[in-house]
Amino acid sequence: MARFYKGHRLSHLNQWESYLWSKWLDKHIDEYFGYSYDVHVGTPAKVPEDYPDWVKRDVDALSQKRIDVVMEDSHNIYIVEVKERASLECLGRLLSYRYLYIETYNPTKPVRIILVSDKIDPDLLPQLDSLEIQYFIV
Repeated sequence: MARFYKGHRLSHLNQWESYLWSKWLDKHIDEYFGYSYDVHVGTPAKVPEDYPDWVKRDVDALSQKRIDVVMEDSHNIYIVEVKERASLECLGRLLSYRYLYIETYNPTKPVRIILVSDKIDPDLLPQLDSLEIQYFIV
């Protein structure tokens, strides 16, 4: 898992998404703790057994899904997706990440979802509300 410092760019976030996350942190950093970045979940791609160990390690590291941020408060764990111009495709990713996180880590606290974006497709908003997915437009 990577560490994030303001002005730093996480490897799988573009520059604008890193900026959005920094803006969100400015307002909310003290509300949560245990920030973890690039959290790997899911099943890595399969490689033939006779491949070198370094190839197997690289495939494992690069082919798993990566949650942007996992953080918690005293009651919940939060899966955070930071997305420029969030559209309907985000919904499947968010729900899948939650499921995969629970399968991978077997948490003892409830797992909730947060979406951080600069713009959210209006057709996505009622779905987020109906699924009780928290969202922030920064």
